[in-house]
Amino acid sequence: MKRVAVLACIVGVGICAAMSSASTRPRWVPTVLGTLSFPGTYGIDSAAIAVNSRGEVLGESGFLSFHGTGSAPLQHAFVWRSGRMIDLGTLGGSITNGVAINDPGTAVGTSATHSGAMHAFLWRDGHMTDLGTLGGRSSAAVGINDRDQVIDWSDVSGSTAVGLHHAFVWERGRMTDLGTLGGAQSEPVDVNARGQIVGWSETDIPGDSHAFLWQNGKMTDLGARGGVLSTAIAINDRGRVGAEPSGHNSPNDSDVVPAMSIDPQGVEVAATLRRPDGHTRAIVWRRK
Repeated sequence: MKRVAVLACIVGVGICAAMSSASTRPRWVPTVLGTLSFPGTYGIDSAAIAVNSRGEVLGESGFLSFHGTGSAPLQHAFVWRSGRMIDLGTLGGSITNGVAINDPGTAVGTSATHSGAMHAFLWRDGHMTDLGTLGGRSSAAVGINDRDQVIDWSDVSGSTAVGLHHAFVWERGRMTDLGTLGGAQSEPVDVNARGQIVGWSETDIPGDSHAFLWQNGKMTDLGARGGVLSTAIAINDRGRVGAEPSGHNSPNDSDVVPAMSIDPQGVEVAATLRRPDGHTRAIVWRRK
């Protein structure tokens, strides 16, 4: 997947000023992207999530919607393109979370629906598509490659346990359940340009979960290097997989946090600026 993982990077104003005024070359020039706001609303915060090689930034903006004497908090994902912030909207609810954007400018994320459930979505050319579920209540997008292959996880049909889900890939309107390594659940982590997918899955041994590689319709167990837990963290376009053993009780537990998004050409950086008043703004640095 053409992305450098976005870390929840909160950048101090002093650092921002230092970077913008540094005498060394190349010089980085920051652009604060602002917030979304509409009639009857007030923009509060924004945060950058990812940036592609065209300099398009995927982010999220929080704002208040006023109704009479009260107000309701909302959050929408946006794409910043050609100096303009484009609201991606929602699937009927009040919250949208951005996850990734590919080089053609297709964005994916998760949105609340009319029922309050969260569903994975794909946004392209101004239209948001609900990617649905595997029969359960909720789903969530994880990433996308430049072929618009979207990796996601979804609650499965008939599941009663909270968080019981399977990895799936969505392509051209078709959803494919990746299955598991014999256990109850799985989750994707990354997809490359060839459509190879890596992630983690529970095995048929209670308490064990292993990294997997999914390709040509088959999930392969990558093992755990003598342990009981492992999870894949990335795959490059040559099919090389990065994985790590884990001593945590769950493959979801991790001390590794992604930090800021850098486009593949290394000329734009998307991050989040924390202002003195405590609010945040999405910001993009361009190398001049």
